[in-house]
Amino acid sequence: MKTTFHSSRGIFILLFCLFLFLFLLNNSFNYLDPDLGWHLRVGQQIADEKNVPHEEYYNYTLANETWVDHEWLLDLATYEVFNRFGYIVLTCVYALFLTLTLLLLTLYTSKYYTKNNGLFCIFGIIFLGVLAISPHIGVRMQQFGLLGLLLLIITLEKYTRSKKSITLLFLPFLFFFWANMHASFLIGFFVFGLFIINKIIENFLKNKYKLSWLNYSRSLTLKQIAHVSFVGVISFLVTFFTPYGIRLYAFLTEYSNTFYLKHINEWLPAWSYPFQYKQMLYLAIFASIFLIITINIRQKSVKTKIDLNYSILAFVFFLLAFKSKRHFPLFFIASFPFITLLLSSSLKNIPPILNNIRLFFKHNLYLKLLGFFLFILISTLFLIKTNFTNQPFSGPFYCQAYPCQALDLLKNTPEYNTRKIFINYTWGGFSLWIWPEKQLFIDGRLPIHTYNGRSLLEEYADFFKEDILEDKLNEYEIEAVLIRLRQPIKFSFIEKYIFGLNEKKINDKKHWLREYLKTASEWKMVYNDIISEVYIKN
Repeated sequence: MKTTFHSSRGIFILLFCLFLFLFLLNNSFNYLDPDLGWHLRVGQQIADEKNVPHEEYYNYTLANETWVDHEWLLDLATYEVFNRFGYIVLTCVYALFLTLTLLLLTLYTSKYYTKNNGLFCIFGIIFLGVLAISPHIGVRMQQFGLLGLLLLIITLEKYTRSKKSITLLFLPFLFFFWANMHASFLIGFFVFGLFIINKIIENFLKNKYKLSWLNYSRSLTLKQIAHVSFVGVISFLVTFFTPYGIRLYAFLTEYSNTFYLKHINEWLPAWSYPFQYKQMLYLAIFASIFLIITINIRQKSVKTKIDLNYSILAFVFFLLAFKSKRHFPLFFIASFPFITLLLSSSLKNIPPILNNIRLFFKHNLYLKLLGFFLFILISTLFLIKTNFTNQPFSGPFYCQAYPCQALDLLKNTPEYNTRKIFINYTWGGFSLWIWPEKQLFIDGRLPIHTYNGRSLLEEYADFFKEDILEDKLNEYEIEAVLIRLRQPIKFSFIEKYIFGLNEKKINDKKHWLREYLKTASEWKMVYNDIISEVYIKN
């Protein structure tokens, strides 16, 4: 019976991972990451020059300056896969990598469960989380930070259980590799430091107050905390042996300018439009659980002992995700141990009627067969609806969102292609791959870069202000402008009557740069379609 259980458990996990992979594949082909173009272009530069980039080649505003590509290893790997095997294989690699990350999350958390119903609860929460993070994943570099965070959490958890210092030796290697892959390694150090602080607090409470609702089974002595801190210092020092050395941390100072937090959609707060309802649902579930626990603690009716580190870690990332949508995928990973620990204990006290329903579903062969065929049907639908293409920069599907024809005109018309150009920020990365020899005003790599005492993104925003846009065009001697047209917004019932958004007010908002170019005598429109317009200065 035990062998049968474990074999069926393995089959369930395998089918679930296949389901996730097909969903992720479908999600990845539904849109093109605006930054993919510049990632590929920089990866090609690294492959050709056999060195990480230092000098700025891509923006005329930053001529003769240097920059740090904190994703250089991922840029190189992404370009090599794309160049050798094409976009379909590249998308499959990214989807498979995230699937393996979710498999590791499943295996890590399922050890708190002993029955299939517990496993299916994990499946349900993971899939809800995947639906919620779907706007942030695809062929995107930041999803590698999810694996780094998960590996860090697992390693620290394993040490708190075994108390074997050899477990910690993995962390310097993890941070060295992570620092070459993505800047999210800084989040790793934040989590590392938070872990040490939490364990110090836990040690203090255990010796002084012995709170009944806290779980002290994985507490550490001060000597063990010192060991963890020492490994943390070593992990920090090894990041200085990356190709950029101490310059890897130089870009941190530019994040003191928070203009980007209010003007880039992905960095906006969770309550801002466009609303991500699945994220809001997940945040609401977590907040409800946290509130119930807080009330139970105050009423001294806690049935499950709380892990201090998991609780604080989850709550901190909850605040970060609430403040910025960009942090939600990290919150999903950080909150999962907290949620599963509580669910595992609650499932032990499942009411008899629910337990009978569970047993009915568990032992009914027809329902199992129905579930299997539903899985095959849904998976088949995912495959059929997936927009497989090997031409992401010229295919008709993605050219509905990107200015393929407009760029083709500018690039291949001798009268236009030598002119200094201004292109929408979100199209910068796309343009760098299509038209690599053409320098731009700005692209997605360095929006926070300090320029004229403020961020480059702020300088870019001035081109859309009625009173100064003409001066900006003259100041930078711009002679060609590629404008992104705003698409009419249609609000749902909830957005209109619950959130109070005014559809007409937003749609009637003036595009001042376009209004100026349409009426100025020295500018003429030479191209337009449903998403873009091209203006040339006479």
